[in-house]
Amino acid sequence: MSSRTKRKLMSPDEERELIAKHKINFLGPLPVSHWPAQYASLFKLFREIEGVKYDGYLGVAKRHAGTPRGRQMRETIYNTGLLQCTADDCRRSGAQEQDWRANTENHLFCRFKEDVTCHRCNRNQWISEFQAIPPCPRAADKVSEIRMNKTLCICSEDDILAKLHVVNQAFAGKSGAKFYDPNIPDAGTRRPDYLLGLRRSPSLSLAQETYPDIVWSPIKTTSDLLLPFLILEAKSEVSGFNFEAVERQTAFPIRLAVKCQRSFKEEFHNPSYLPLVWFIAYIGDVWKVYACIPNGDTTEIIELWNGTIRRDDNALQLCLIIDMIYDWASDIYREDVINCLSSYESDFDCTRSETEICISPPNVSSWEANSIIQDANKVIFTFRSLSLPETSEELAMILSISSPASLRQNAANLLQLFNLDRPIQITASFISALRNMWTGSSDTEEHPLLQSNETVYAHTSFRSYLRPSDYSIVREITSITGSSDALSSLWTIAKLGQPSFLGNQKLLLLGLDRVAVLKEMTGSDSLRAAARNSCLTLTIMKDQSGSPVFDWMKEDSHGEYTSNLWINLGHHSSGIIMSPIFGYSCATERICSSDEYIGSNLDELLRWADGECFFDRGAVIFKTPLTSRDKWPWYCLTVFDDTDQKDRPNMGRKLLRLLDERVLVEGHLIRNVTPEDQGFIRNWANALLERDLVGSFGDSYLNY
Repeated sequence: MSSRTKRKLMSPDEERELIAKHKINFLGPLPVSHWPAQYASLFKLFREIEGVKYDGYLGVAKRHAGTPRGRQMRETIYNTGLLQCTADDCRRSGAQEQDWRANTENHLFCRFKEDVTCHRCNRNQWISEFQAIPPCPRAADKVSEIRMNKTLCICSEDDILAKLHVVNQAFAGKSGAKFYDPNIPDAGTRRPDYLLGLRRSPSLSLAQETYPDIVWSPIKTTSDLLLPFLILEAKSEVSGFNFEAVERQTAFPIRLAVKCQRSFKEEFHNPSYLPLVWFIAYIGDVWKVYACIPNGDTTEIIELWNGTIRRDDNALQLCLIIDMIYDWASDIYREDVINCLSSYESDFDCTRSETEICISPPNVSSWEANSIIQDANKVIFTFRSLSLPETSEELAMILSISSPASLRQNAANLLQLFNLDRPIQITASFISALRNMWTGSSDTEEHPLLQSNETVYAHTSFRSYLRPSDYSIVREITSITGSSDALSSLWTIAKLGQPSFLGNQKLLLLGLDRVAVLKEMTGSDSLRAAARNSCLTLTIMKDQSGSPVFDWMKEDSHGEYTSNLWINLGHHSSGIIMSPIFGYSCATERICSSDEYIGSNLDELLRWADGECFFDRGAVIFKTPLTSRDKWPWYCLTVFDDTDQKDRPNMGRKLLRLLDERVLVEGHLIRNVTPEDQGFIRNWANALLERDLVGSFGDSYLNY
C-alpha cells in the first residue's frame, strides 16, 4: 500500500489508539460457537475447505478423468502447483512486493476478470466446489434456482482453445485506490493494494443518483467500482512487516468499505442483504483471509483461514477459497443488490443481463486510472523448460492440446524447432546451470527424466516482450529437449517415414556463454527487443574459417509457436502437469544501464530499422490498442536513462518533450500522436508537474 500524505506519521501506538477509538476490532480466529449467527453457515465453508487435502483431491480428480468435473479439478490442481512454484521462486530470489503481486494475484483473481460462461455451449466453464447458502429462506430459494440452471461446459478441448475471452462485466477491480474519511482526518489517505467491487451499470448509476445518502464508493476519485466487497493488502517477506502492522494499515479502508454496505442495508432494509467485506492479507507465502462485518457501530474483522502457499494443502485450499468468494459475490452478494433495487422501486428494471452492460469508457482526462510509469532497467527474467516424454501416447497428450491443428501437423511443427540438419545437444546439468544463470534459481534437484551427463537434442530460444498488464519488460528463455527416442516418436507421429537425423551429424554441446550475452543486455537494448516482441533462436553457423559456432538467428515464428505452447499447456494440461516434465522459474532484477556492446550479431538483430532514433530520448511512450483498453493501462511512460521515477515533475517534463516528437509506440509499430493521445498525455504531464499530486495507476508498482 502506498500512503503519501502531508499528515504527520503516527506511531504504532497512536495508530492503535485511533483504531480503537473508531471501534475497529480485529478479533482474530474465533471459536465456531462465537461466530455471528447470520454468517455462521458461510463461515463454516472455511472449515470444510480446511479439511480438503491435496492427495485426496488428486485421487478424486483421477477418478473423474475425462468428465467436465474432472477437467475442472485438473485445472485447480494445475493452479495449485503454479502457485507453489511461484512462491518458491519469489522466496529464492528475495522478491519485492510488486513481484509477489504480479506473480500471484493475476493468477488467483482471474475469475473476477473474465466471463466464466462458454460462448459456444452457453454453459459454465467453471462452478465453485463450495457454495454458500443465504440464511434467509426466500433468498436461499432464489440462489438454488440460479444454481440449478448452471451446468459445466462439455465442449471439446479444441473448442475451448478457440474460445473467446470476454471481460467479466459484473465486477471491477482497482489497484492503489485512495481511501480518505473526512471524519477521521488523522488517518490520512490510505491506498490498499487491490480493491474489488461491483462494476457500474446503467441501473446502478440511476440508483446512485436516486439515493445520494448511500455511500456507494469509498474511493476519492471517480471510479466504475461501487459497493466494494474485497480488499487485499500484500507485503514481501523482506519488507519487515508483520500481520498486525498490515491490519493497522488497512483498518480504515476496511471500515469505509463496510460503511458503504451498511448504508446500503439501512436504505433498503432487505433482510436477505448481509453486509460483508472480505479482507485478504499476505506476507510472502503466508496468506490470511478475514471477514469484515458491522456489529452496531463497530466494525469487526474475523480471521477465518491462514496458511502458506508453499504447502500443497494450503495452496489448494486458497484456490478453493477464492473460487468460493467469487461464487458468493456472483450468486449472493450481487443478486442481493439487484433484488434490493428491483423490488424497492419499479424504476429500476435491474435484470442480470443489464448489470452486465458496461458504461462508456472514462473521459480522456482520467489519466490517474489509465496510465503507468515503468523502468526499463528493471527486468523480469523467466525460464521455461519442457522435456519431451519418449512414448507416443504421452507425446500425443501434449500435442493434442498444444495447438488446434492435427497431431501430425503439431508433431511436424515441434520437430522444426530442433533444426535437425544441424542439431544442438545439451545435458541435464546444463539445463540446471542455465536456469540458475538466468533466474538465480538455486534448485539443485536432479532432473526428473534425465541423468546429469545424458545428452539430449535441444531447442533454445529467447523472447522479450512487454507484459500487457503493467508494461514490465520480460526476458524469457525457452528450453525444449528430447532424447533420440522422443524425437523418433515425434517423427513417427508426423508420418515422416524412418528417422533420418540420427547419427549423421557431428553433435555440438552448447555452452552458457552464448546465452549470457542476452542476460547482460542494457535497458535500452532490452526495451528495443521487448517493444518488437523479438524472438531469437540459437543455431549452429560457420565462422570465417568454416568451423561450426553457436549464434542467434531471428525467428519470430518460433517465438509465436512457443508462446502459444506455454499458454495452451498452462490453461488446459492440468493432467499432464502432474508429470514432472515442465520447469519454470522467475526473478526480477535491476540491470546496469551502461551502453555496452552486447556482442555478436545481436546488436543488429534487435535494432529498429524504421525508428532507431526513437530510442535515443531516454524514454518512450507506449499506447495500448483500443481493443485491449478495458483490461490494461491506456498509456505507459517507460524510462531507460536512470532518472528517478519518483521525481514526478521530471516525469511530467519527459512526457511533454516526447509529446513534441508527435510519435509513440502502439503494438509493435511507431504511430503518429492523435488528438486524443495529445489531450490525455498533456493532462497526465500537467498533473505530474503539480508536486502535491500522487502519481498514477502504476504507483502500486513503485517502492514508495
